[in-house]
Amino acid sequence: MAQLSPRWRARAIKSGLTAAAFALLVLLWKLAPSLSAQRNLTGWVLAGALVLLLSLRLKRLLRLLPLGSNYHWTQLHVYVGIFALGALLLHGEFSSRSGPFWWLLFLLVWASVLSGVLVILGARWLPRTTRNFDSNVLYEKIPQYRALCADRMAALYQQIADTAKSDLVFRQTAGWLFAKVNARQHTLLHIVGNRLPFQAAEQRVESIRRYLNQTEQDLLDELLSVYLQKVELDAQESVQWLYRLLLVSHRVLTVSALLPIVLHVLVIYAYLD
Repeated sequence: MAQLSPRWRARAIKSGLTAAAFALLVLLWKLAPSLSAQRNLTGWVLAGALVLLLSLRLKRLLRLLPLGSNYHWTQLHVYVGIFALGALLLHGEFSSRSGPFWWLLFLLVWASVLSGVLVILGARWLPRTTRNFDSNVLYEKIPQYRALCADRMAALYQQIADTAKSDLVFRQTAGWLFAKVNARQHTLLHIVGNRLPFQAAEQRVESIRRYLNQTEQDLLDELLSVYLQKVELDAQESVQWLYRLLLVSHRVLTVSALLPIVLHVLVIYAYLD
């Protein structure tokens, strides 16, 4: 019988603990004597879960303190978020009789939840689109490396123009590669892991290889190599850009929902009093 790897074993344990906590919550919810008691229970559970979810941001702000690794705090954030989603489903329902404030709260809370789910899915799926690359480059350093590629390609293109002034096909291919070096391109293709931007450049160079002498082939191969490095940078930047966009959207939506949540609690307890 095959054994689970340590990574999958850890996931199974955390998933089991999350499921057990939610099962306990459902049991207590069923045993509650009234609807108001049920909503009071799930409301305070959601409030506690929200505090834990926000603690990830606090931990990152206090990164100098020995509070554990970011990985474990992120895992806590993910599984508490999944538990909170279940508690939210139990907490209550909105109807057409609900006022504008309640609909605003409903939309903001669920937008925050769904954006969090997208962040989780992005963290699982997006890295797979760049798994064929030798190394990962920090997002902030990608423009710097792209500029280095552009400088190297400019030097090679000038060398090609001086070497093969009479070979129009060769120069056009080199110009086609050089023209695409200055900015990120094919963002959507890179996000879905499509190799077309790499293949198009390789096929274009291969189509004229038989017309070139050895010196021209060497120059064009070097130009292609630098260009493919630039395309790889584009791919990594596209994936990291999308993931950062999902993270920022989740944070903005969550912060936007905080004030309506606090007002919701105050209004509920004002009516109870």
